[in-house]
Amino acid sequence: MKQRNFLLITFLLTVCSLISLTLTALADEAYVQIESQKVFLGEPFNFKIIVISDNEPNPPTVENTKDFQFESLGSSTSSSSNVSIVNGRMQQQTEFRHIYNYNITANKLGELTVPSFNIISSGNTLRTKPVPITVIEPQNDKNFKLVQKLSKDSVYVGEPITLTITWYLNANTTDFNFSFPLLDQDNFFIKPLDFRQNKNSNKDIIRFTLQGQDVIAKKGVAQLNGQPFTTVTFQEVIIPKKSGEFKIPKIVVAGKKIVSYQRQQNHRGFGGFFDFDPFEDFFESSQPVFQRFAVPSNQPTLTVKNTPEENKPYDYTGLVGDYSIIANATPLDVNVGDPVTLNIEIAGPDYMENVSLYPLDQQKYLTDNFKIPTEMSAPVIQKGIASFTQTIRPLRADVKEIPPIRLSYFDSSKGKYVTTKSDPIPIKVTSARIVTAADAEGVSVSPAEVIDNIAPKNEGINYNYTDEKTLLTNQDSSKSIFHEPFWLLVIFLPFLAFLAITSRKVWNVISSQKTNTNASYYVKKLNDLCAIKASASQILATFREYIIKKFSLPKGSTSFSDVEHALYKLKASSDLILNLKETFTHLEAACYAGNKDDELYSKITETVNKIEKEIK
Repeated sequence: MKQRNFLLITFLLTVCSLISLTLTALADEAYVQIESQKVFLGEPFNFKIIVISDNEPNPPTVENTKDFQFESLGSSTSSSSNVSIVNGRMQQQTEFRHIYNYNITANKLGELTVPSFNIISSGNTLRTKPVPITVIEPQNDKNFKLVQKLSKDSVYVGEPITLTITWYLNANTTDFNFSFPLLDQDNFFIKPLDFRQNKNSNKDIIRFTLQGQDVIAKKGVAQLNGQPFTTVTFQEVIIPKKSGEFKIPKIVVAGKKIVSYQRQQNHRGFGGFFDFDPFEDFFESSQPVFQRFAVPSNQPTLTVKNTPEENKPYDYTGLVGDYSIIANATPLDVNVGDPVTLNIEIAGPDYMENVSLYPLDQQKYLTDNFKIPTEMSAPVIQKGIASFTQTIRPLRADVKEIPPIRLSYFDSSKGKYVTTKSDPIPIKVTSARIVTAADAEGVSVSPAEVIDNIAPKNEGINYNYTDEKTLLTNQDSSKSIFHEPFWLLVIFLPFLAFLAITSRKVWNVISSQKTNTNASYYVKKLNDLCAIKASASQILATFREYIIKKFSLPKGSTSFSDVEHALYKLKASSDLILNLKETFTHLEAACYAGNKDDELYSKITETVNKIEKEIK
């Protein structure tokens, strides 16, 4: 009997344990929710992994597969409570839901399966169920058209080109997304262009995210097959990494379009006559009815060629296109070893982020005359110009100029390598006496040595040691110091220096007046060039010569910063300073970045007239 009771108790305990373990295992749960099981190729659709657990689970590991691309949209946690009363006692149960959101894009057509995922929660491994989906081909729609256009269809490796994507639409849409498979290819470097770089394109800007990239698009209008369409246009810079023939993958734009409107019905409690409200029914709003769409783009073909190995310059850094280079430096009157700031500006295609300069410390024509650091800072990109700044130091007093800076690139329009150079910059270098330890007072010299080494008094004092014995010895001089040439020089040197400085200032005034007179030649030349609307490069060169003559600047002064100090020194008005700065900016942009500005010629004439009127 006792044995039978023992077995019964053991059985009941085992059953209770199993029930307890089962309840514990069922306490945590994981499942998925999917927006639709029939989707378009390239259409992003929403996918959720939901974990029911009192504890925070470990986030699931979700990686791209050959069939799908996953984009995380973040996670959130929600809770719901259930209150019940049993035998007069209130009980409350709270359920926590941890939601992980993703956008999924299918990579191919057909019957596919979203795989299952493992989630660790409360020490248990939870597993979601796989989900079958059907992927169909995107379809053309009369309300939409998506067009890709390359700026060139044949390029060289490393040559930046522009891909313009234009979406034509004449239906109201919402929740649209672009699928851009090209971003996932290793054959190209891709970066979006910003329409805000163009001062005339700051209106109707649209912002959205394209596979993790922030895109700035422009809204406009256009005619397509005789019908008016709204357009959304954005651009991507493409730089090929290797040669070959490439079919640009289709872009797909997917979203929801409004196909009709449906009046919202009011659900009133009694449904009788008194439920009628003519005002409410008259102003009752209609609700839109949406339909999903996915529209594919065309597929342009791009041919990419390698640059030739033959005749490749030693300082070629991979630049392909058409480039120009200028250089300026400051200060231009220095001592040996003084720092000189060298600024190098390179202009070229729309995209300049990949511009590099052959290291200056490896260019012998520079290192022979200047000390150059081995490291160079990254360029500053502004208004289509890459600016490099480097500090150099002249090594000798016979250095007369900063030599031209080389820039080698492959001209894709000519199919050959080109080496261009900046203009040489004249520089004045003065030798500076180096003070050594032997020149310091009392350095390891004994009083006896000082006395022995003092030269006869009629040859002057050779050393400046103030030892007591030396001073006593020199007190025996019976000859007046006015008979010593050295002392005569010491006495009259300040007077001679005063005369020299005064003469120099008088000469500078005369030279300045003469220089300003010569500036009038360039005033007339600038007016003539503006009248015939000459090229920006001609006007910039003449304008710089005018500035050099007008303000007596050293040759090679090529930027606003060179003349800014002279303007402040002459107490020029802030209006003139700002006007001159804007003129330099417009001129350099027109010359080096290719910007067209019809107001440029009047701007030049206005600035020159202001300078001549205010600076006499």
